[in-house]
Amino acid sequence: MEATITATGRQADIVVLDNRDRKHTITLEGDGTIYAHETSAYPSDPADRTPAENELVRQARRFARYTLANEEGELLALPLVEHPDLLLTSYQLIDHLSRERFDELFRDIALQFASHTSDEITPITPLPRTVDEDDFVFYRVDLWMGPSEDFSMQAYNSYLESVDLGMVEGSLNALFSGNQLNVGIEYIKNIGKTAATEGSEPLDLLSFHARSTIRPVVVKPDGTVIEPPAGAPINEPPTARIELPPFDPGTRREFQEFLAYHFLCRARDTYLGMGLEPPREEVKVRGPGIHEYTQRYRTLDVYESYHDPDAEISTWSPREITRE
Repeated sequence: MEATITATGRQADIVVLDNRDRKHTITLEGDGTIYAHETSAYPSDPADRTPAENELVRQARRFARYTLANEEGELLALPLVEHPDLLLTSYQLIDHLSRERFDELFRDIALQFASHTSDEITPITPLPRTVDEDDFVFYRVDLWMGPSEDFSMQAYNSYLESVDLGMVEGSLNALFSGNQLNVGIEYIKNIGKTAATEGSEPLDLLSFHARSTIRPVVVKPDGTVIEPPAGAPINEPPTARIELPPFDPGTRREFQEFLAYHFLCRARDTYLGMGLEPPREEVKVRGPGIHEYTQRYRTLDVYESYHDPDAEISTWSPREITRE
């Protein structure tokens, strides 16, 4: 996959070469909305394309969004919960959480999962009465990154010096509100610069700041999806997301390790979904990740069973699996 930004402004034009070296010209907004997608390589009607061709088109679009997010700083061009860098950061944050903070954030989620394997545990969020035995159920939880407990006023002041305050005050950004530091998109965007000023690592200045309610998502056999409202505590896009079917969470440490592993699986999915081979061995993992990708792995012959912890994987290369 290759991408070149040929024009920027209110919209960006990006030329993408897919894994068959076919050209796509994609025009998109800063929020990732596709305004135009031109290619002579494949039919314009998805129904006339092969499954592999449809995936090549999807991969080109996602890679264009990723390119705009990385090269132009338009982080919202790609959903934050599907940005591989933030997913790998989430993996590290989960893995390094103290026992107390992990329990504060995730103990009720563990109880929710455990309620499926023990009649003695009452679920935190009951399943809808309309759930049938043929339905597929998984749980979705959104997370927001914020300052770590060690985040200092000096780091905050350094951060303010690193951004355009005129832009910060008008959008989804880091502001003081009633003595509460609320960090958003601009903080995430500039965390590397802030850490460098402080002589710290970016991970030292981040932690999970807030969490949504636990949402049971029901997928009917016909593909209909039923999901309750998110119950979001912050009016900003989440920076991380958990999507897992019911399972035995085991001990607290086992559950913490599995949640961290889940974010590696999600990072794997984002790379594959952009037509890229996961760049590091630790991301070439098997197991449930992003629900949308899990469904693709289950239903499309294009992909291998990356969601299956016991699957034998012959290739991690999207170029290999979409070749003619």
